[in-house]
Formats: sequence, structure tokens, C-alpha cells
Amino acid sequence: MEVETEYKTLKLSVLVTLDDTVESVKERFDAQLSEVYDYIESFDQWERDNYEHPSVTQGYAFDSLTCK
Repeated sequence: MEVETEYKTLKLSVLVTLDDTVESVKERFDAQLSEVYDYIESFDQWERDNYEHPSVTQGYAFDSLTCK
């Protein structure tokens, strides 16, 4: 199953057995989608927490050239 999200198109798949109902399959898809969103959001949080302004990284480069 493909799901359009604000991040990208996600491809999800779950194992379906003869005992499953529509609700049980939907619950598994929802759980899988939730896991993917948690992963993406944790990566976004990490990216925000570890962001350095370009002037800082340029300062590191300048220091590495001028300091012995």
C-alpha cells in the first residue's frame, strides 16, 4: 500500500492471514505508519538540535587553517 505524506510517498506492507478482519489489518497499517512517523520526527528533531549556523562551521574551517 502506498501512502502520500507531507514527507514523501511511503510504501507499507503487512502480513494478512485468513483470520484477519478489515479492522485488524487497518490497525497494523496504522501502527506501521506511526512507527515511520516517529522515526522521521526523531530524525527531524536530531537535525534541529544539531544545526550549526554556517558562520560557526566557517569559523571551524578558519581555525583549522590558522591554528597549529
